[in-house]
Amino acid sequence: SVLSAGVIRGTRSEAMICSEKELGIGPEAGKILELDANLTVGQPLPEALGLDDPVLEIDLTPNRPDCTSIIGIAREVAAIQKTRIRYPDYSISDNGSDITAMTSVTIEAPALCPRYAARLVTDIHIKDSPAWLQDCLLSVGLRPINNIVDVTNFVMMETGQPLHAFDFDQLAENRIVVKTARKGEAFTTLDQKDRQLDDEMLMICDGQKSVAIGGVMGGLNSEIEASTRRVLIESAYFNPGSVRRTAKTLGLATDASYRFERGVDPKGTVEALNRTAGLMVELAAGRLVSGLIDEHPRPVPTPTIDLSVPKTNRLLGTSFDVQKIRSLLESIEFTIDKQTTRTLTVVPPSYRVDITRPEDLMEEV
Repeated sequence: SVLSAGVIRGTRSEAMICSEKELGIGPEAGKILELDANLTVGQPLPEALGLDDPVLEIDLTPNRPDCTSIIGIAREVAAIQKTRIRYPDYSISDNGSDITAMTSVTIEAPALCPRYAARLVTDIHIKDSPAWLQDCLLSVGLRPINNIVDVTNFVMMETGQPLHAFDFDQLAENRIVVKTARKGEAFTTLDQKDRQLDDEMLMICDGQKSVAIGGVMGGLNSEIEASTRRVLIESAYFNPGSVRRTAKTLGLATDASYRFERGVDPKGTVEALNRTAGLMVELAAGRLVSGLIDEHPRPVPTPTIDLSVPKTNRLLGTSFDVQKIRSLLESIEFTIDKQTTRTLTVVPPSYRVDITRPEDLMEEV
């Protein structure tokens, strides 16, 4: 925003008292933004507030869902720089299986939901997220809401895996059932709009009712509120075609559906779940219930692809030897299963859902 001088009640004014929202740097509109008393008069505001970091705007083709995350972009940068990416610590201290006595997950539509994982965090305190987390979300155009919802959005942007947090005490029978909707069923989503469903749409339900449209948006009847004390975290892999059809039919495009309909990492479900649970314990003073649920009725197979070195060079117009091609593919975390002087047997990483044939590998080279 640009401020210009004006006249207020006959007096020339060259300033304006602003809230976060008026400055476009936060959601708070009810009070004046107070600056640190040690700042220098005349200092540019973006510099003073630490908002002058560079921003990269990246256009993606639909076949690269792995790059809809900070880690995905970092992998590409690491390969270009010939360095190795440092991943966040996804480990979690967890011994036991108490969660199985408190909740369960039943998948009745495995073709539409091949995997559904869940963890439970109790004794949480809902409050505003710390400044660093709010700043991360604002920097990518997301609005901070509260420490629980913000963590799910943060991990989605970090890993590319959408997550959802349910108020556990709003789930009838404290359990999850994944199944298709009833034709003509009405459902109120988090944006407070009533949606008419059909029997091809995947729904996340509790013991009695629908609580979310799978891969698209949660429901108003199980949202996180100030009174929430127990949270069930969802991390799932949904059929891309199913999510695409549902989002299009409902005219409901979300950050989650954008990723699910292009294909998330089918083997990254639990890592993202653990990352989310750990941050919720840290930022909401919660207690992690031991154990996790990981219903996985239809594992997604990882392809093994034979790549011909002569054909690769012929189609690319290059003269790479087998070792050069191997080093290029390994720099972006592809695994070489077998090697001869003319052929490589390549296993793509699970997050590269676009790699299914030799020509895809040639494109990477």
